[in-house]
Parts: sequence; structure tokens; C-alpha cells
Amino acid sequence: MLGKNENEVNADMSYAQLPLHHHQIPASRMVLGCMRFGGEWDGLPITSDLVAEGHRAVEAAIEIGINHFDLADIYTRSKCIDIG
Repeated sequence: MLGKNENEVNADMSYAQLPLHHHQIPASRMVLGCMRFGGEWDGLPITSDLVAEGHRAVEAAIEIGINHFDLADIYTRSKCIDIG
């Protein structure tokens, strides 16, 4: 989507929604993988820089129409979930 303005990107993404299971929740076909949110797979605490980095990634995804996020409690020892 390089070289496209925001309206062109949003127009491209508008068709790319699908119902999520039987609840008919509109979910983008593109998914943001959040496995690396929160840092490494270690016992170190989450820093404010890591939180800010995760928030920027989520905000950028939402701006282009992505509303489907891959989170799991095993990713970075569940630190990715704490970013949200």
C-alpha cells in the first residue's frame, strides 16, 4: 500500500471485512500479530517504552483498517496482553 494516501488505503480495506463466527462481528482479513509486544521471552518487567511501542503499532493498524489482533497468553509470557 506504499504510495497510497489514507483514503485510498481505507477504501481498499473497507471490502476486506468478514463476519467473525456467528456473532457477525466485522473483522479485518489482515491481522496484526502481537507476539513480540512486551519485549523478550524473559521475566523482565514491561517498560514504558515497550508499552508506547505497542500502542503505536495498534494505533497504526487501526488507522489503516486492521481491527483483528493475534494475542495469546503464551506470547512473551503473556506480556503482550498487558500492553493493551
